[in-house]
Amino acid sequence: MKTEVEDDYQPLTVKEAIGLLSSLQPTQVLPALRHSDFVMLAGLAFQGFRMDAGGYSNPIVRRRLAEEAAKNHKFAEKLRKLAEEPSPPVQLTQQAKSQTPTRALPPESNRDIEKYRLERDRLKQERDAAVAAKQAAERQLTETKRELIAASAGKTESDREAERLKQRIERIERKQRQLETTNAALRRAAVLPPATLNKHEPIQPAPQIAHARHFVEAVRHLLGKDRESIALSLVNDVLRATPEDVDALDIKAEALIKIGKFREAVPVLRSAISLYLQHDTLPQAASALYRLLVISTTPAQETKVIRDFLSALARSPENAAKNAEPLSTLRIDSPVAFALVKSLAPPVFVQSAFPDQSTYAPDAALPLVFAAALSVTARKLVTAVDRNDQTIVELAQEALRSKEADEREKILASIDRAADGDTSYARVIAPKFSRGPIVVDTSNVAWHGQEMVADGHPRIDYVLSMRKTLRERGYFPVILIADANFPYVINDQALVRRMVDDEQIQLVISGSDADEQILREAMRLNACVVTNDYMADWDPDQKVMKVQYSFTPDGKPTVYF
Repeated sequence: MKTEVEDDYQPLTVKEAIGLLSSLQPTQVLPALRHSDFVMLAGLAFQGFRMDAGGYSNPIVRRRLAEEAAKNHKFAEKLRKLAEEPSPPVQLTQQAKSQTPTRALPPESNRDIEKYRLERDRLKQERDAAVAAKQAAERQLTETKRELIAASAGKTESDREAERLKQRIERIERKQRQLETTNAALRRAAVLPPATLNKHEPIQPAPQIAHARHFVEAVRHLLGKDRESIALSLVNDVLRATPEDVDALDIKAEALIKIGKFREAVPVLRSAISLYLQHDTLPQAASALYRLLVISTTPAQETKVIRDFLSALARSPENAAKNAEPLSTLRIDSPVAFALVKSLAPPVFVQSAFPDQSTYAPDAALPLVFAAALSVTARKLVTAVDRNDQTIVELAQEALRSKEADEREKILASIDRAADGDTSYARVIAPKFSRGPIVVDTSNVAWHGQEMVADGHPRIDYVLSMRKTLRERGYFPVILIADANFPYVINDQALVRRMVDDEQIQLVISGSDADEQILREAMRLNACVVTNDYMADWDPDQKVMKVQYSFTPDGKPTVYF
């Protein structure tokens, strides 16, 4: 049941309470706040301020008291009563009393002062409200401008994208019209009978043969313009009509090699070599055999093709060196394949077709001068390859290209000699099919097969064998990154420490994960990682390509690209 006081209670607004508090003296309000009913209220209002006249004069304190008065009807009634009571006389100091005139102000002046105070408080409240409204309007204006700028930028970008797409469509349409015209002409030439090669009959410049040569030149022109897909489409049409068109087979193999489809190019090259041998065009057969052996991962599988070529070569031993000339570069580009060819060659012309090369001493200056007063030895080049010094390697490659074939082979043989027969160094210095950099999870490779062995230790020979295999496959630089404790757990600690000192192996900082640095380096170089670990903690989306591997019982690696 409500009391009479609660029924008669008129609530105060915050603004009204602020006006009452402004009209009251601290000597009126502070004693009331010390009453037991308002002690907690006073503690909340004066939190952070002293409960005296100075603290009461602070607008923050009065604001808090006004908010409490709006919620507490007892405190509101107390303020009303204090406002109705006459204001107590202000206690002046002795000095102020001596300076204050004894004459009291007339009642009209007191009313004017009170009226001025109330008007001042009202204007202050209006000013505060106007400032708050102005700030809100400025914030709204700023947000509107930001949205307008974003919309304008989005529209500009959309217009640019539309213009780019329009120009791209126009270029594609022009290219399509050109290709349709070229395709029609090439198809007309493709239906003509192919040129037949017969060693007993001289080639006659017949009109259809001339058209066929134009077709071959046009398609090879497409290969020179990096349009391998169009060339493949055209030669496939020809091969469906005439499967034994040797020119089409040769072009198809070249296009497949350029786009990296080596496995598909192998059977095409075999067919082309067989046709070249049927027509006794041995230089073309040697060129095709060279490409086949370079891209083949296991040259021993091509023994039959090699024997067929050598049998044809043996029928004219006087021209063996000339006909086998394209294979001479195998000594540099694929030493394993070169050794296989040389071992299968008949002794009657092996020396004339594949003569031995003399070499420079490992520490003798090579005729590769990069700069004034700077000479390079074969041993220095081997060290540069081990350190992945791309600057030295690229300078050596550029200098090597300017040499004659005999001198170039002599220099590369010197590098083989300085590397103790490891042909992977010469493969790096004179690349034919460079596949770029690759990163090796060195700890993972060294530990392969040793995790479950009692007292097993990681093996550095696994790492060296893997590095050699990758170089022979055309990868350089081969980045070796290992855990910080790698030199302390490896089976040959002295060798690993020398490799670390020579900057051949990178060790991560102690306490950090090697997988993180391996993945970061692979992404920086846009390279794949040789590892049997998925590295899911650091690469959950598998953005970096992981290449797995295995080792044979005798320690030879097989990499599954």
